[in-house]
Amino acid sequence: MKLQPMNDFSTGKYLALILVFHSVLSIIIFSKLKIYYLLNPFVTAHAVLMSIFGLRPLVMRYPTDFSFYGLDSVTGFNSAVMAGLVASAALTLGFISSRPRDTTVLKSEPFSKDKVLMRARVVSILVMMIWVALMILLGGTSVLSLLSQGRSDELNASFSGVPILLQALPASSFIVFTASLLFLGRYERISMANRIELILLFLLTAAPSALLGDRRIIFPMAICMLWVLLQNKRDFRLGIVSSLGFLVAGLILTIYPFVRSSGAREGINLPTATYRFFRENGLVDVFRGYLVKNDTEMFNFVSYLTTRVGTEYQFGYGRGTFIDLLREALPSSLEASHTWSDMILTNMFGGGCASGLCPVPSLVGVLFYDMGILGVAGGFFLLGFLAKKYDGVVSTSSGLALVVTLTFGAYCTVIVRGSSIAMIWIALNVILVGHFGLKFVFRNYMLDSRGLVRR
Repeated sequence: MKLQPMNDFSTGKYLALILVFHSVLSIIIFSKLKIYYLLNPFVTAHAVLMSIFGLRPLVMRYPTDFSFYGLDSVTGFNSAVMAGLVASAALTLGFISSRPRDTTVLKSEPFSKDKVLMRARVVSILVMMIWVALMILLGGTSVLSLLSQGRSDELNASFSGVPILLQALPASSFIVFTASLLFLGRYERISMANRIELILLFLLTAAPSALLGDRRIIFPMAICMLWVLLQNKRDFRLGIVSSLGFLVAGLILTIYPFVRSSGAREGINLPTATYRFFRENGLVDVFRGYLVKNDTEMFNFVSYLTTRVGTEYQFGYGRGTFIDLLREALPSSLEASHTWSDMILTNMFGGGCASGLCPVPSLVGVLFYDMGILGVAGGFFLLGFLAKKYDGVVSTSSGLALVVTLTFGAYCTVIVRGSSIAMIWIALNVILVGHFGLKFVFRNYMLDSRGLVRR
């Protein structure tokens, strides 16, 4: 039976058009379509907001597009678009209200580039070896074979209760090497051999996440890699070839959720399953699927919340952000069902995330159910304010400051898009390991007002 289009929701769609126009204009004016600046958190946050709260509502037409696990996400359509528009406007306002950080690089005492790189290699490889050993210890010798087959109940059972710190090790390994190259790149050009080495390390550390179709790890690592590769080529603009490259990469990442389970692959490998899915569905259906299915269903979540939080559900007033982040540090047996996000899900579906239904609200949703529309405006104003200083901090800082800035900048996309508090907790675990790894790499040096000096 042919689906009949829903009502026009003309007000919401006009607001969505304004959001798309505003985001595109903000991205172009700031980045001037230079790839290095397209990776700034200001741009990536705008891109996420545009896809969820701009493009998705524009293509929503049929009842299935409004489906949200049996709940009504129609009533709050206009309010959800407005929440996204407030976030987008606050992001830009925060950005233009901030002053950029000075990018002047401090002078440095002579140091051995080869020794620093060797230590960075040792730390990165050692962290990956520890990860592999712990994976086998916790999941058994068959775990690596299970990884190659995609997500499955057997694999999930092997890693139930595994601490986030273990899951963060591959990203931490890559952050250490990336931060080391970023620091060295301030004083001399990174060689082609080092660039190839970086790409190979990316393929190695991203492989486990790629096999499982976990874009929460792949995307931040890819951003870090591009920052290093473009560090001394900041004026390199988006062209035909680079645009096609980003299109292909985006297409693959869009298809991943549909082929990451072992059942969806039907015994074939991931690249073959990805190609088969694209061949069977075509370019238009793949991208429309991205805009009306799980990848942007956060819009439906926010649409449901906007008409109920403050009436049926209480505002969190910090319990959905700061307190939930503190509870992420607790073992799952202690924190489950006590988080504010789980209380929201229990009110909606009768059970928390562990019960099976676990849609993600996006940062807009988290801020809204915690502090309302003022929380959305304040949170994104702060994000824009910090994003303006991002390039300067990455270009001049070292040690913990460099690891923190690099990690949160890379994770900004998944924090804005997904289960924000969980993503922040993963980023904090990456920072923890990355900080100690970088301390070993530069253990004989410190950065002060004179630059990099021997201790």
